[in-house]
Amino acid sequence: MMRILAWISVVLFVAGCSTSGSMPDNPLSQRVTVTVSSGDELPVTSTTPLSWYSDVITVSDVEAPEGAKAQRDSLKELLKESVQENLQTKGFSFAEEGSDSRYQLVVVALLGDKANAENVQQLFQLYPSLSGESDKYPKGTLLVGILDQETNRAVWRGATQAFTSAELTHEERRQRLNYSVGGLLKDVKPGT
Repeated sequence: MMRILAWISVVLFVAGCSTSGSMPDNPLSQRVTVTVSSGDELPVTSTTPLSWYSDVITVSDVEAPEGAKAQRDSLKELLKESVQENLQTKGFSFAEEGSDSRYQLVVVALLGDKANAENVQQLFQLYPSLSGESDKYPKGTLLVGILDQETNRAVWRGATQAFTSAELTHEERRQRLNYSVGGLLKDVKPGT
């Protein structure tokens, strides 16, 4: 009987926490984050250098507005800078630019949530999901992974999703990216 009551309590609690799918008053303030680690402690220490697997990869399911290439290039630079600065502040070290290391960073920025975005998310096997939909603001997803080149596996991966707007100024975009990257990487720390 106690098990049945406990199970009913859990069901009622979950039902009470569910959302109706309606948009919040300010959809640009909404964010959801998911992270996965391969174990208790990262094999990457403060003396183990990280390198970049490639430039930041961008994938879009949304029609590109006029001047989108310049905006995408700016986004890539802002993301790379934010991820690297955030990790260095936490004690991670980076190999010299252009050098490879055993542990490499992969960063993917997705705009939209249709077929192209879903294909990339399947590679990471992370599916953050904002509640609600918006005709005005597309969903943007940031995926970050630390890959072990020797085992060809991720030792850490994370994803965060937020509504985005092409109408943001460069400074507003930089602040939002720093906030999202900081939230995504907040619990990542070098191993000992």
